[in-house]
Amino acid sequence: MCVSDAWGICYSVVDTPALFLYFTISYAVIRLILRFSSSDSNLNTAKHMRSNSPKPGFTILELLAVVAILSVISGAVIFGLSGIRRDAVNKTAEGEIASIASAIAAFKRDTGYFPKQGPFDLVANGGVINPDNDDHWPEFLSSASASNRTAWFNHPTNFYQLTLRSSPLANTGHKLASIDISSGRGWNGPYIKDAGHFVRAGTYTPATHAHTPSTWTDGKWDPTSGVIIQQIPAVFDPNIQTVDTFIVELTTGTLPARWGRPYCYFLSNNTCWVVGMGQNGIYEGGVHDGTNDGKDDIVHYVAK
Repeated sequence: MCVSDAWGICYSVVDTPALFLYFTISYAVIRLILRFSSSDSNLNTAKHMRSNSPKPGFTILELLAVVAILSVISGAVIFGLSGIRRDAVNKTAEGEIASIASAIAAFKRDTGYFPKQGPFDLVANGGVINPDNDDHWPEFLSSASASNRTAWFNHPTNFYQLTLRSSPLANTGHKLASIDISSGRGWNGPYIKDAGHFVRAGTYTPATHAHTPSTWTDGKWDPTSGVIIQQIPAVFDPNIQTVDTFIVELTTGTLPARWGRPYCYFLSNNTCWVVGMGQNGIYEGGVHDGTNDGKDDIVHYVAK
């Protein structure tokens, strides 16, 4: 038998434990039928007579054995289905990261730059986005300080240049602020739709925390520590779990107790990659060591 999930992925769920369970139940039903058939036959043969012999039935030992077998097999089936769910979540996360990578590639195709690169970077890094200019920032940061805007901008979970409807170069006067039909150049977002929720996470300082999956060392950066930055436009993975230190704020203003973890976007020169935090929900530098209970981040390079 094949079960399809919401993404059209087909999984075979009739494995050995399931077949074992099927045959065990069939055996029990057949025994019941045979017992009752035998009982009816005896009654017809001894018509109008009272029988002092006990009616056939399952013994206590037989019932206990069947219950024990069913419990063990049911646990095995549930464990197997849990593994299928984990695989489905991982495949979905991989698909989402690939979609994010495609959005980043489209951004570069339209503008010639990756998000937060070139004119889309801060003025301190050679860009045109000025932390001191209120007009260069989304409305919800209108009262934020320049230092808070810089910390918000630098955070790896911040996908605002891909998700917001207004151009990140709006009010800067730059020619790439919007698409030029004649040249086909310019920001033409949003590049990721239906991603309006926010996350609150710890500070990321490029000079201190910059790394790649190959240079990662444990403890290099903990996205849940430091000064907590609020209202970061994020894209979340499908691994629903306790929110914990990654506080999620929905567009409605509510704070759910369970949600996915935010994806992270990193840029180093012309190397660009996206990281998902995997099943354990812990950021581990984009490292996946392939061991049980080990590092299980999912990483996708857009350019390397």
